[in-house]
Amino acid sequence: MILFLVLFLFANPCFADNEILEIEAEAAAQAHAEAFKPRVLIVAGIGAFIEQEGHEDRYQVRAPWLLRGGWVFDRGDAYYEYSRFTVTTSEGAITIRRIQHIQLLWYRHWLEKKGNFVPYVAGALGAQANTLKTDFGSQSIKTNGENELAVGLATGAFTTFAKVYETGIEFRMLASETFRPNLAIGATLFFGIRL
Repeated sequence: MILFLVLFLFANPCFADNEILEIEAEAAAQAHAEAFKPRVLIVAGIGAFIEQEGHEDRYQVRAPWLLRGGWVFDRGDAYYEYSRFTVTTSEGAITIRRIQHIQLLWYRHWLEKKGNFVPYVAGALGAQANTLKTDFGSQSIKTNGENELAVGLATGAFTTFAKVYETGIEFRMLASETFRPNLAIGATLFFGIRL
């Protein structure tokens, strides 16, 4: 009787299927955990956005460079971003350099993958400030502006290759009290590495 019961349990396909499903689920969970361990993200990029020149109706394209550092998670990443650009104007012997610094904390949420690309939406909170350097003859004056609140929204897409590198494009809107126009619209190209 016991022998019959043992043979029945091992020969029953329902028990075999359940065991196979458990093994497959365990393997999938382990692979998922390995694939999505938090990883360090380091990114460099260059952007372009439109800025109003003074209080006139003339606009210029600015090209800030940026650096990012943060963590990659299961469905997104969080990172600190520092970007800056310099605008130089000269009149006679006087040269004025305006250096804009923008520091933001971003969270980027990945959407459903489309082919090799991962679209995303992102939000940011941080600060921006201007530094003015005025040179006339051998004299130089440096004035640091106060930090102002800055917020941002972005959307874009990136692709990864060799499981380590990522590259992509991002369209963004940034707002701060002294931005001209107050909603600065631009785009960024970036390249990064995941460690």
